[in-house]
Amino acid sequence: IMDGVTSTALGNKIIADFRPDEALKFLYIWSTGDTYAAGTATGLNFFGNTEGYTALTVTNVGWSGAGYNIQGEFMTQCVAMVEKMIANPDDYYFHMAIKSTDNASHWFQLLGLGGPCSIVLGSNAFIDNGTNYQPAADFPRDGSWFEYEIPMSSFANQLAAFNSSAADCNIFCMLSGGVQGTQLNLDAVYFYKK
Repeated sequence: IMDGVTSTALGNKIIADFRPDEALKFLYIWSTGDTYAAGTATGLNFFGNTEGYTALTVTNVGWSGAGYNIQGEFMTQCVAMVEKMIANPDDYYFHMAIKSTDNASHWFQLLGLGGPCSIVLGSNAFIDNGTNYQPAADFPRDGSWFEYEIPMSSFANQLAAFNSSAADCNIFCMLSGGVQGTQLNLDAVYFYKK
C-alpha cells in the first residue's frame, strides 16, 4: 500500500510492486464484497501528501475481511522475495502504518501463512473462530499515523513453510471484527531491506 507520489520518488528502489491493478493484483473484500465498505480517507497520508490511503469500514454482516491477492508473474516475484528473506531474515522488515480514533483491534496476516505470521494491533486480543490472538502492539487513538515494523526473522519458520508452488497468494490480509462502523485506515504497507 503506497501512493503514486511516494512510489515515483523511490523509483528503482522498489523491486516488486504488488499494488492492485485489477489484472493480476487485487484488493478483495471477502464474502462477495460485503464485509467491509469503502471508508473515507481524510487528511494527509502517512507520507505527508494528499494522495489517498486504504480506508475500510466494517459493515453489518457480523465479521470483516479483505486481502491483497497476487497472481501470475507477481507470484513469481513474491517467491523470489520470500527466498531472499529466508536466506537473510535478519535483513528484512515488514512495515505498516495505521491510524484510528476508535478502540478496535485489527488482525493482519502476511504471505498467506497461518499461526505466528499473524499480527494483532490494538489494546485487546482479537478472537477469530475461537482462536485468541494477542496484540503485538497498541497504537494511539488520536487520528495520527502510527508506524509499526517487525523483523522478518520473527517469522523465519513460517517463511520456510511458504507455498512457492501456489498459483496465487494473499500477500497481506486483514480482519477488523464484526462491529459495524469500525474503521481501518492503512498506509505504507511494504517489506523492505535495511
